[in-house]
Amino acid sequence: MGHYDEVAKDLRQPTRELRKAIPDTWGAFAGLHQAAMDDGELSRATKEVIALTIAAVKRCDGCISYHAKSAAR
Repeated sequence: MGHYDEVAKDLRQPTRELRKAIPDTWGAFAGLHQAAMDDGELSRATKEVIALTIAAVKRCDGCISYHAKSAAR
């Protein structure tokens, strides 16, 4: 596909290692992320577009990859 598919693929193993190394912190982050992205005043879809925009502005390739895939869903 493209650059961001490769970025996502390259981040899989380091992400697994991080999740294993700091499970409590990872769990807390996952919970925070889920709560922030749940439908509320804004839909999840709208929040994903906002997150993708922030990722692009910050030039975070991993964040762009993740949020682009989620926004496309």
